[in-house]
Amino acid sequence: MILTFLHSVEFHVICIVVAAAIISLFVRPAKHGEVVQHLLAMHLSADGNDTPSIELTVNEDLTVTLVRHGLTGVCSDGAVSLVVTVVGTDITIEERITAGHYQLEPMQSATVSLGFLRPKLYHLRYNGENGGTLFAATPLRIRPGIHIVRPLTF
Repeated sequence: MILTFLHSVEFHVICIVVAAAIISLFVRPAKHGEVVQHLLAMHLSADGNDTPSIELTVNEDLTVTLVRHGLTGVCSDGAVSLVVTVVGTDITIEERITAGHYQLEPMQSATVSLGFLRPKLYHLRYNGENGGTLFAATPLRIRPGIHIVRPLTF
């Protein structure tokens, strides 16, 4: 009796349903938490650094100072803004550049302070707009004294 049940169609259907349920538990996406988006304006400066890179410094008050070096084609009346999207521990930063008038003083760097991050490990992705698609990625632990410099690459 038991052997005939093991060879029945019903037994095989039950096995397939159980296997599908187990597989669906393993391939479920992890919960990332809420999505928070910030629009930030950066402060421009002329420091002469023409190498495209980002510099991250965690200050004593746990704010993060982000400096974008190597801007080209941005003048003193231009603007650099960031769209910062935080999903759990993933941070994506999209850069937006407005060049301004080319007769004015050229700016090479832009600075902004990120004061909304909690003390934990984040995975940061920076997508630059200057001269095509520039990209940098780095882990970022929010702990005083952390200093990271990453080149922006194509």
